Amino acid sequence: MGKSQRDKGARVERDIAKALAAYFGVKAKRRLGQARDGGEDLDIDIPFTIEVKARAEAPAAQKFLEQAHEAAKDTARMPIAIIKGDRKPPVVLMYLTDWLELAMPTVMQYERESHHRGSRKVDA
Repeated sequence: MGKSQRDKGARVERDIAKALAAYFGVKAKRRLGQARDGGEDLDIDIPFTIEVKARAEAPAAQKFLEQAHEAAKDTARMPIAIIKGDRKPPVVLMYLTDWLELAMPTVMQYERESHHRGSRKVDA
């Protein structure tokens, strides 16, 4: 992978981290060294592990989502694509804005439980 591709990936990871931080009201940043060390791309305290990919050409799966989007046009339905490879579990693909809307209640519950656990006294 060339420098421009790495720079593009880092820029997209930073942009996604900023968007998630703003939406969920939490701190988020790009996890440095994750490509070398493995692990998730973003350092963010939400109950999701996030992998960010930037590609010049949309993968075939994104074309399936565009097809669902076209079918959902003029409806109140949220487009998703469910893709299943041979001998692989099904994967759901959706637009980030739709996922944010669906994820918010889960993040809020996670925050409530995290704060509750942190304030609980433990007797030794």
